[in-house]
Amino acid sequence: MKVFKDLVIAQYEYEPEPGVKKTRWLKVGKIFIDDDKDQMKVKIDSIPTTVCAPGSGETIPWDGWIKAFDPKPNSPSATDFGGGMKNTMDPKPKARRPSKKAKRVTKADREKALALNKDDVPF
Repeated sequence: MKVFKDLVIAQYEYEPEPGVKKTRWLKVGKIFIDDDKDQMKVKIDSIPTTVCAPGSGETIPWDGWIKAFDPKPNSPSATDFGGGMKNTMDPKPKARRPSKKAKRVTKADREKALALNKDDVPF
């Protein structure tokens, strides 16, 4: 499979220079072509609910339109076959050992703390 198109929505419009309007695009997915089966597949990474209103900056409901553009040659989408955020969570987190600087609480420390009167607490 290879990336055929990037799926984007228009987030908002802005003027970098007077008289020049540009659109801020947000990538929401990709279209892939499966050469073996002559099929197109769509991968949606995110579904927007609101976008910025032109001029005011207020959020308005998204109109539902997604546009498909050719991927840029050096962009991550041209070679990225995954979708969404990469999983950075370790499936088996390593057990954490206490640092060597940390002092272990001993039974004597616990007993001393329980023996304190409320008047001995400094706050």
